[in-house]
Amino acid sequence: MAVTVTVEGSSVVGAQRNIWGTLAVTSTGGAFSTGLKYVNSVEVSSGDTKDGSGILIQKNTSSNGDVTITVTSGEYTEANWSATGYGGG
Repeated sequence: MAVTVTVEGSSVVGAQRNIWGTLAVTSTGGAFSTGLKYVNSVEVSSGDTKDGSGILIQKNTSSNGDVTITVTSGEYTEANWSATGYGGG
């Protein structure tokens, strides 16, 4: 379970912060920190799988700002992600 995350930018809209970047998953998934204290929503859009079979990514958010993703098919994926929530900087 390994997720490598790169934060590429952030912005503030009203009272919420939006953070985005890229991630690479080298196994069945794992957790990564968004840099937020509370995540309202998260989006992950996959770009590539090594075996070409497509992937399914499930996102679960918790109040500590971490996001857990699970890759249910495909050995490897690179994706773009964004999260909106409160806190962090």
